[in-house]
Amino acid sequence: MQGGTGHRWVRFAEERIVGQFCAVLVIALMVLINIQVLFGLLRLGQVVDFGRDLWLLGRGITTNTLIDLQWHLMVLISFLPMGLLVLSNGHVRVDFFYAGLSERNRAAIDTAGHLILTLPFLLLLIPASWRFMLHAWTSGDGSSLGGLRDYYVIRAVVLAGMMLLTALVLVDLTRQARVLIRGRG
Repeated sequence: MQGGTGHRWVRFAEERIVGQFCAVLVIALMVLINIQVLFGLLRLGQVVDFGRDLWLLGRGITTNTLIDLQWHLMVLISFLPMGLLVLSNGHVRVDFFYAGLSERNRAAIDTAGHLILTLPFLLLLIPASWRFMLHAWTSGDGSSLGGLRDYYVIRAVVLAGMMLLTALVLVDLTRQARVLIRGRG
């Protein structure tokens, strides 16, 4: 197997695994929404009582727990595929204009976009996400209405997603730099 072909196969496998995992999360999200709607129609507030505090879930499962879980799943569904979109050039741009350009010009546009838009945005969000997560950790932030506790968990996922996306943008920048350097020679 050639190096390039092997690299494409690994990327395909990663995209497929992440895609399938996200598909499972979307199905779980739909199930949670339906259960939450059903419990709302039945006017059930507390569904399960554990009799003691459990990590993340608190004392039990309520309709608010189901709503909080939906938000947590949406964060995962949003953040997991983001980095792969950058690496596979699947992110949004004006492709009808972009497609007609040379490889070097596309690399220049991607580099400029990463340096002017993406990295400054991420470099502002990472410290903010860190403070957001740290506040939840130190204050014991969680739902006061019987939902999920320990909000720092999902806020840590947001922080990790931002950091992973930053790392993958840097990887893509090195790839674009190689194209730009090679284009000169």
